[in-house]
Amino acid sequence: MKLLTFFSIILFSMVSIVTAQIPNADFENWTEGSPDGWWTDNVYPTIMPVTQTTDKESGASALKGEVVSFNGIPVAPMLATGAIDTSIGTFGGFAINKRYSSVNGYYKFTPMSDDSMLIVVAMTKNGNVIGGGALKPDPASGYTQFNADIHYTTEDTPDTCRIMFSIFNHAGTFGAHTGSVMYIDNLSFGNVTAVNNDVSEPNSFKLLQNYPNPFNPTTNIKYNLSSSGFVRLTIYNVLGQKVKTLVNKIQNAGENEVTADLSLFTSGVYFYRLNVRSKNGMHFSSIKKMVLMK
Repeated sequence: MKLLTFFSIILFSMVSIVTAQIPNADFENWTEGSPDGWWTDNVYPTIMPVTQTTDKESGASALKGEVVSFNGIPVAPMLATGAIDTSIGTFGGFAINKRYSSVNGYYKFTPMSDDSMLIVVAMTKNGNVIGGGALKPDPASGYTQFNADIHYTTEDTPDTCRIMFSIFNHAGTFGAHTGSVMYIDNLSFGNVTAVNNDVSEPNSFKLLQNYPNPFNPTTNIKYNLSSSGFVRLTIYNVLGQKVKTLVNKIQNAGENEVTADLSLFTSGVYFYRLNVRSKNGMHFSSIKKMVLMK
């Protein structure tokens, strides 16, 4: 499997007596064609890219997501925990109180052309992203276990988890290719994370929150470098796809600022990530959320 990591690896354990559960993790319960506890892009009963199936890993049923055709237009399946939160332009998620190391489960995936299956996990606290990860599983004809690792950027304990599954097209065309199909079953959390002593994040490297935020269409991003090194500052959409590179060069130590112009992009939530490989051998990575509101 190909793991896409968008967050720095800083793992810190927290003690809790309450165990969170992924809603309807075995996809046994459905209402009007959609799994309980999940948002889907179904338009019941006309357009149904997400359906219940008896082709399961275990239990009575599983979830099937297929790119379907509606009036000749391919419609890709998308599902996410909770309902859409229109105030922040993303999915509501569900409550947790532990720093889990991964989201696990079983899948099958048969792509058409260059389509990919995408799994995205975001951990937030008070509405701010503090960790997450993304995974593009390889095609699999039989049920195969996946592990979407979660990496944290702070030592906080998240209060909300968001999980999303979708099929997308690498060429960026609408709706991927009709006939691409994925199956998902029996989701679970991995272990609670422990301290990783092999990873360090120097306090003098820092990525600041963009301003203004929300913005239209430009915003400023500041970051501090404790030593010179190769710097890459990139922007990603909510699917984890890189949409713009702002900085990709060697820079000297000190304070830096760059203006991001997203006039060609649609309104929504985006993430910007700073990666630094310093000349003294240190590695730094941090990611923050920003909202484009036109």
